[in-house]
Amino acid sequence: MNTHDAFAARMLEQIWQIINYQNRLEQEGRVLSIEEAALEWIDHYAAHFPPLQSTII
Repeated sequence: MNTHDAFAARMLEQIWQIINYQNRLEQEGRVLSIEEAALEWIDHYAAHFPPLQSTII
């Protein structure tokens, strides 16, 4: 996998995580726009997301 493909895959994984986060919050009664959910997810979880270097095979 080249760097471009790894970056694209990582971004897609983060988008999936944000959408999942948004859906989980909605089930708890909090309705956020995708932008609001993204900002909140980034604030809470982005630091724990694996860096790009560890995703390149």
